Amino acid sequence: MVIKPQTKLEVRYIDEVMGFGVFAGEFIPNGTIIETCYFIKLFVVATHPSYDYVFTDVNDNDTSYLPFGYGSIYNHSSHPNCDWRIKSKELNIMEFYSIKDIEEGEEIAHHYGPMYWKSREKKLV
Repeated sequence: MVIKPQTKLEVRYIDEVMGFGVFAGEFIPNGTIIETCYFIKLFVVATHPSYDYVFTDVNDNDTSYLPFGYGSIYNHSSHPNCDWRIKSKELNIMEFYSIKDIEEGEEIAHHYGPMYWKSREKKLV
């Protein structure tokens, strides 16, 4: 398998709250694979600082994935324009893909899911 960097993406600093985000450097049609990322499997607890950058398997809450590339930089949106999936657990590959057309200059964001927010509520208590 060969993973090629995506030239249609840009990383920009947004502000102190959001940090960095990933933006479309050109128009990305609905259904396009935006990025293919290698990942490592981690067993991270919600209190660990890296927890904000990992993806949790909905079928296995004890397994988290830390993607390389821009995978951990995509921000949250309640109206996402992309989603992610594990392409190969054997090769540790995940994909981010568009779920609607994304205009040039638009931020690319996915929905972090309810478990992400629940774990943060627990941190604040």
